[in-house]
Amino acid sequence: MIQNQRNATFDLLKGIACLAVVVIHYSFTGSLEKVGGYINAMCRFAVPVFLGISGFYLSSTPFISDENVLRKIRHILKMIMVSALFYAVFFLWWYPLYDRTFELGSYLTEKMTAARIVKLFITNDPLIYSHLWFLLALLYCYITVLFLFRNGKSSKFFYMLTPFLMLGMMLLQEFSNVFHIKSGFVIPESTQTLYFFNLYIFRALPFFVFGSFCRMNQERIQKLRGGIVAWVSLAIIGCIVAIMERALLDRVCQFFLGSYLTFFSVMILAIKYPRLHSPFLCYVGENLSVYVYILHIAVGKSYDIIAARLNLWGEWPYIITRPAVVIGGSICVAFIVHSCAKWCSHYLKKRQEKKETHIFE
Repeated sequence: MIQNQRNATFDLLKGIACLAVVVIHYSFTGSLEKVGGYINAMCRFAVPVFLGISGFYLSSTPFISDENVLRKIRHILKMIMVSALFYAVFFLWWYPLYDRTFELGSYLTEKMTAARIVKLFITNDPLIYSHLWFLLALLYCYITVLFLFRNGKSSKFFYMLTPFLMLGMMLLQEFSNVFHIKSGFVIPESTQTLYFFNLYIFRALPFFVFGSFCRMNQERIQKLRGGIVAWVSLAIIGCIVAIMERALLDRVCQFFLGSYLTFFSVMILAIKYPRLHSPFLCYVGENLSVYVYILHIAVGKSYDIIAARLNLWGEWPYIITRPAVVIGGSICVAFIVHSCAKWCSHYLKKRQEKKETHIFE
């Protein structure tokens, strides 16, 4: 029997994951760059957690409802359009401050090429800010479900295919040099490289499908051995393994082998113990995580501009405070946006109720 109550542990994980995403993009730099690289590697479980939880909440029944998937597709499309509009406006404000020689026409000519547009649709690489790839990849996951998972059809095939897709992601990126595997190709008549591991079927769909698998098999997962300490310890070991991989391979990867271990561990932990709670992190996870994910780049770049204007760029105060300031600023901005959205929704609802009452009088 599939449970319908809200999983507080998933809210906790989303709270942790959104902060980890901020740290991935705004860790320590300068003289602490190596430390920042290790912290970056440790936090690489974050995006898989978001994808897994999205897949978990895809349906509350044994069959995936087309209506529910369409509703999620409409929602993610709105998020993509609003995010793209916001960053287009933000870019026009920020870039001239960053580069005094900036010319919009030249920049658009450079960015709006056929090769970049191809990458946008095939590997979800946005034209301006790369972190928005997640929204596009998530949209593709929902569309895949809409066409292939109807009423449970083909889901077993994708469940079996998931480990092979994850293995493919590791071979194409992390271990491509070790096994001499070609991980991409240069798009003809351009300098742009299209990487296979950036295809959503490798870096998004497997985690999404695993989340759906967990939803359909909650009772079996809850019977797995191991207490909270065991699964948390396994997640921590995964983080340590990711750090060791970063040190040994000396390369930045979207996901390390340790990232997968942490992802599996925390997903199972949340299903076995759905009531783990932290007031702050659960609130952030439930209400602010999406806003933090989308807005943290704007907050970080604004902080960078302020630091540059104060001649703090590369100085110790800037290096040490950067992660904490961007995290705190992102949460504050996300809270303001969430509060405004909540107030607007409440206002529109009251207005609609008042209008309906007036009609029936």
